[in-house]
Amino acid sequence: MPKLLVVSILDMTDQQLKDYAEAVPNRTKDITAEKFLQTLKGSGQVNVKYPDGTFTTYQIIKELQ
Repeated sequence: MPKLLVVSILDMTDQQLKDYAEAVPNRTKDITAEKFLQTLKGSGQVNVKYPDGTFTTYQIIKELQ
């Protein structure tokens, strides 16, 4: 079975990131929005396994000025 790696960069405000985090638990019950944001802002990376079998890695990146 083929596997597809998709990399996307979403430019968002802090409010948009919070709204995005609120949507993650709608697809999986393994993580709360608070835990998602806390882990993302702490270690910079969150790995989520969704019920459809997909794994998604979220990571905050910062632009270099």
